[in-house]
Amino acid sequence: MKPDKHLVGALGIILTAIGLIALTWVGTMRAIHVQQQENLTRVNAILTNQALTLTEQVNRQLLALDQTLRMLVTAWETNPGAFDLEVLRSQAVVLNGISRDMILTDEAGIIRQSSVVPAINLDVSATDFFRDLADPYRSGDRMFVGPASIGAIMRQWHMDVARALHHQDGSFAGVISADYRIAAMTDIFRQTDLGAGGFVTLVGLEDGKMRGTIGPAAVDPDVSIADTRMFAAIQRNDSGLWTGPTAGDLAVRIHAYRRIPDQPLVLVVAMNEQEAMRPATTWRQQAQLFAGCITALLISLAGLLLHITRHARRRGQAMAKDRAVLAASNARLEVTRALETAKAERLEATLAGMSDGVSMFDGTLCLIEWNARFPEIAGIPPEIPRIGLRWRRCFAPRSRPASSARLPTRKARSSAASPACGPDCSASSSGRRRTAAPWKSGATGFPTAALSCCTPT
Repeated sequence: MKPDKHLVGALGIILTAIGLIALTWVGTMRAIHVQQQENLTRVNAILTNQALTLTEQVNRQLLALDQTLRMLVTAWETNPGAFDLEVLRSQAVVLNGISRDMILTDEAGIIRQSSVVPAINLDVSATDFFRDLADPYRSGDRMFVGPASIGAIMRQWHMDVARALHHQDGSFAGVISADYRIAAMTDIFRQTDLGAGGFVTLVGLEDGKMRGTIGPAAVDPDVSIADTRMFAAIQRNDSGLWTGPTAGDLAVRIHAYRRIPDQPLVLVVAMNEQEAMRPATTWRQQAQLFAGCITALLISLAGLLLHITRHARRRGQAMAKDRAVLAASNARLEVTRALETAKAERLEATLAGMSDGVSMFDGTLCLIEWNARFPEIAGIPPEIPRIGLRWRRCFAPRSRPASSARLPTRKARSSAASPACGPDCSASSSGRRRTAAPWKSGATGFPTAALSCCTPT
């Protein structure tokens, strides 16, 4: 069975529309993914560069403190009796804005010199920096950097940085300690532009405590994050990227971290994920809106084409029905024509087989049919009879016995049923032909034709 071309066309339109819509959304989602990856790569690069920059600046401050402490240690070990901490501290202009107070202790942990006068003669042997530097098993010559703290001597948040003093024989002689102000560190952090929700902190790897932090919410130094996912992530490598909840407020951020050279400290720079991905989110919304408009347009076009196809199908069905009706009418016409032809042929055969002269006249007494014997018996030349010839001219002008011919004696009583001789009355006489059905009855019921039969005497 041959499929309906309109149904096939409608199915093709639907499948094409679905395919185009699918391609539109697949392309849109791929473009969104690419845009998100590009945005993420750009954010990662920004955070990595910020982490590198801040790490260098913090390391530069630590190096300034370390160099100053080295200079002070060398001066004390060279001439302990002439060593004046306050004078040498005032000469260390590199520490301006970074450190303000210093102390010098003996081997017992008693403060002998200090920029904070009330602190002189205080015992600090229990402090972490003294215990660490006084440990005989301590390896290396690394400067001690402690956690963030605030105390009676140094009354601002700071980190203790210290170096050990040694006698000429190499034995432990005490420590020189300076405060690394947290404010100096956070001033550097505030120079970054990380957008709303930005976060920067310095974390100690040994104790898991934050030293200095800036963020959307105030965070005190010396807060431990040792049990958080963020701390677990930054312990894996010296530098890297990590996305997850930030310790403290648990907001999801993109983190870049980098370790301070030669120190158990890691600097973390983070940007709020939603803020960082906002350009990609805006682009995604616009792309989805565009794809939605394309989808609506394709659906509208498909609906319009389906509507046109449905109307074309209906027109085709109507035309097929009309053709079927026309074919049936033509068939009936052919049957009627064949019947009429058969009747005419039977009539002609009947007339041709008669020995009498037979003629037929219509309602206006015009000749419409005759046989071959009629001209001879009627006494007229064979070329005289023709369709439309008046009956009076169909007989020779000679006297004829009354019984020699039976002429029509009644005319049609309804002239409206058979019009006067028109074009048929002037038709050519070439051969005998039948142009009107014989014995046709009009609306009045009276005959509209007459039969004349001439019998030879």
